[in-house]
Formats: sequence, structure tokens, C-alpha cells
Amino acid sequence: MKLSNLAPVEDTNELTANVHSVESFGNVDGPGIRYVVFFQGCMLRCKYCHNPDTWKMNNPDAKVVTVSQLTKEIVKYRNFFEASEGGGVTVSGGESLLQLDFVLELFRQLKALDINTCVDTCGGFYVNTPTMNEKILELISLTDLFLMDLKHIDDEQHIKLTKRTNKNILQFARFLSDNGANVDKTRISS
Repeated sequence: MKLSNLAPVEDTNELTANVHSVESFGNVDGPGIRYVVFFQGCMLRCKYCHNPDTWKMNNPDAKVVTVSQLTKEIVKYRNFFEASEGGGVTVSGGESLLQLDFVLELFRQLKALDINTCVDTCGGFYVNTPTMNEKILELISLTDLFLMDLKHIDDEQHIKLTKRTNKNILQFARFLSDNGANVDKTRISS
């Protein structure tokens, strides 16, 4: 579902993100009924990608949204996902964490409303720096569940499948594990 009903973002100081689409009644991207946000942008080029139209960060079909606009949309569906066991909001993509600052602010607002949060990620965005790690630690504190989608454990095979190494992805998975993140499942898609 596109977010075409939202007003265009005017000049604002609020964070914005490029959102490809949303699913208001998702049931495969985390527990319960989920509001799923598919972000634009992905660094991988998976041979079997089911939404390659999310690869480019600046897709003219994407919607630029603010955190407050998206939060207001999500809250409209709150009764549905709260009626299901563990329902809430999942950020996906593309790779949602390419827009990490936006996701952090969105999750801050959602947690203030006591809404369950989930990150579906391939981990390809990760760069092991103090600044990145500080942001990921905050993300862990705001995230109820991580769904880690590892394309292949073998780096050579991973490159064949995605055109990218998995070294940083495995570092990210290790960082999540070492810092107490709730990682429900690691999907290995070999």
C-alpha cells in the first residue's frame, strides 16, 4: 500500500525517510499483526530479491515522510495489532537501517506509545565504528525483536548471490548477539 494519502513534506527540520510502501495488516514480518514499513534503499543486489524496486534510495515512486506523519498513520491501526499476540510495527525494505536515524526516532516515538517494534534486516548497512555502534546500542534498547536475514554463511557464495561481502553482516550479527539483542531467527537463504 502506498502512502499517497499523506501530504507532501514541506520545508521541515524533522527527519524524513524515503518509504517505498507499507502493509497495514502484515502477518509474516514478526509476531502477531504488524504494520510493516518498507523503506527505500538496499546495498545488496540479491539474485532472488522479491522487491528490487526498493534498491535505489531515491525512487520517484517512493514517498518522503516525516516521523510524525508515519507515527500518526501507524496509530490508526493500533487496535488491530494490539489485539494480536505480540503485534506491532516492523521496519523492512530494502534495508531500513540505511535510514537509521529515522528508524531510531520512529522507534523512540513508538516505544513512548508502548508499541512493539521489530527490525527486519540483512545487516549490510553495518560499519564497525564507535558512532555506528552507539546508534545500534540505542536501537537494541528500542527494539523488541530483530529478524536477521543472512543470505549465505560462506562469503564467496554470499558475493555470488548478492554482489556484496558478508563480513560486515556477520560482524553486525555478532554485535547484536554480544549486546543482548532479541534475535528471533536468522534466516539463511542459501
